[in-house]
Amino acid sequence: MGRIFVLAEEEIVILFGLLGIEGIILENPLEFYIEFEKVIQDPQVELIIISENIFEQNLQLLLDFKVSRNKPIIIEVPNFIKKEKGEDLIRKLVTKYLGGRF
Repeated sequence: MGRIFVLAEEEIVILFGLLGIEGIILENPLEFYIEFEKVIQDPQVELIIISENIFEQNLQLLLDFKVSRNKPIIIEVPNFIKKEKGEDLIRKLVTKYLGGRF
């Protein structure tokens, strides 16, 4: 069986790491190109998990890759912690339910 690899933000890489799946935490868009090239060159990697944000930032590259090659398989996972216009969504919901006292 082939390997699974994660290219995503910290929280996603950590969560998949708890399942024994290795990955790289990406902190800027340029890192993606470098790490993606390394991962697709590894013949043992059969599945790459990419976070929604990173997938959207590199949409054309990833779609071209999916059309031209059938392995490794690339899937997109939703971000667990979403930001809404720069504000933490969780903070916004807590503030809403506490009546602005947070």
